Amino acid sequence: MAPPAARPLARPPHVTRPPAPPIGRRSAARPSRRVPIGPPASRDARPGPAPPPPRCPATGAPAHWPPRLARCRGPAPAPVSMATPQAEGGGGGGGAKRGRRLVETGGVAGVVTSRRNGLYKGRRRSRRSRREMEGSYAAAAEAADWLRGRLGGVSPRVGLICGSGLGGLAGALEGAQSAPYGDVPHFKPASVPGHAGRVVWGLLGGVPVIVLQGRSHLYEGHGPAQVALPVRALALLGVHTLVLTNAAGSLRRPLQPGQLLLLRDHIDLPGLAGNGVLVGPNDERFGPRFPVMAAAYDPGLRRAALALAPPALRPRPGVYAGVSGPAYETPAECRLLRRLGADAVGMSTVGEAAAARHLGLRVLGLSLITNMAAGGGASDEEEEEEEEEAEGAGPGAATPSEHAAVLEAAEGGARLIRQLLVALAPLLANRDAPGEGAGP
Repeated sequence: MAPPAARPLARPPHVTRPPAPPIGRRSAARPSRRVPIGPPASRDARPGPAPPPPRCPATGAPAHWPPRLARCRGPAPAPVSMATPQAEGGGGGGGAKRGRRLVETGGVAGVVTSRRNGLYKGRRRSRRSRREMEGSYAAAAEAADWLRGRLGGVSPRVGLICGSGLGGLAGALEGAQSAPYGDVPHFKPASVPGHAGRVVWGLLGGVPVIVLQGRSHLYEGHGPAQVALPVRALALLGVHTLVLTNAAGSLRRPLQPGQLLLLRDHIDLPGLAGNGVLVGPNDERFGPRFPVMAAAYDPGLRRAALALAPPALRPRPGVYAGVSGPAYETPAECRLLRRLGADAVGMSTVGEAAAARHLGLRVLGLSLITNMAAGGGASDEEEEEEEEEAEGAGPGAATPSEHAAVLEAAEGGARLIRQLLVALAPLLANRDAPGEGAGP
């Protein structure tokens, strides 16, 4: 039987586009504008799914990912399906896209990487856990245990924190021993000039005392919990009385450099702004959720210090304003602090005092006036007149408020404060004496 005759083609075989519709008429289906090269493919030769991208044999992550998204930390684990009911299409639109963005990286079990933001959730979690560890009960207990092992059975009952340039106060200790902050668990090395960054222990007038030569500041980038950590460690070590010292700038003209201000109250500006040491979850092992700060600085210790201080210090009680720093205050800021009732200003102490009172410690605050704050303690009208006269005069010479001058003045007054601490030592060691009560 002869094969049927071939039918004539209406158009060449390599042209798939149908003829254009007549002008004025619209086709029901928009024709394709694609013109393939070569003969048309048969229906049975459809292209299959695209091959998967190449993957790193060590991690199982796509090979084109940068190392920060898929680190090689071991053999590739078995493939894990990250599909969830939302990712498979249930629970609203967009779930499938979210599911496709999440892939499993090798080497670290349970760490999911988002290609959209390129961050390890596990790394964010580790940062958060380190931040929570700062100032926690576990961190303070570990530091206290380390110190207890170095003290050789001695249990100090008095703690002293030295401010800028006042590290020489530890020179009054007999049989002193020391260790750098870097050796104490969770303590941060000192990074500010005038802070030695050492823990010193010994006898002060026969009383066991532990001294911290330097402190952590908010302006160093430390969190409030890190500021409170040394105080909490001392409390767990057995300290019941804490002496806080600092170098401060005077906001009042009668309060001159070289004088000693005995703190009767403070203004915690970082704490009022929500950056206080007690912000966050409260651990009842430290103290109550809402500690009372009405008598933050022990009145009995303040009266005794006023009576025993060397006359050269010209002691007087006053109010200390704590700021975060590190920039020195502007004249307008000093006027504000004066109107709030502050007599001196500094960048420390208030957070440590709040942590100490939260723990139930007795606190004695000593501020050595090392310089006059901006404006020199003049009245508001005098300051405004001086500012108007100084306008257009250009930058002035270096002022005594520079840190080097502050340290020099503090080191000069440290000798007199040492004499005061030696005289106060028996009262500091006796928790029940001289007792709290009304006083200046």
